[in-house]
Amino acid sequence: MKPNISAFLLMYLSFFIYSLSGVFLKIASYNEILSFKYIFLFGLVVLVMGIYAVLWQQVLKRIDLSVAMANKPVVLIIGVIIACCFFGEKLNTSIVIGCLLIIIGILVIGFRNE
Repeated sequence: MKPNISAFLLMYLSFFIYSLSGVFLKIASYNEILSFKYIFLFGLVVLVMGIYAVLWQQVLKRIDLSVAMANKPVVLIIGVIIACCFFGEKLNTSIVIGCLLIIIGILVIGFRNE
């Protein structure tokens, strides 16, 4: 199966939505356990994961599982970007090297499958 650009866009959109669950979990950790905000944020996590599950099934209809799973570590890179932009976390050399290795791995698998 030869995926088109819209299939890849859908896949990366699903990865972005999946990474939002981590954002809501981090924000929830700032609140008192079982407070309204805490429960609300966990409800958002469940909603986000449900949306992700539906999108992931649509991705798997359009892209081979091996290609989709090889691209899934992009979620880690999205998480690093979100952590730096919204939570003020700092990048260090090992994080940058790890992100570069993820990108190289995705490219190697992508070119191997062509």
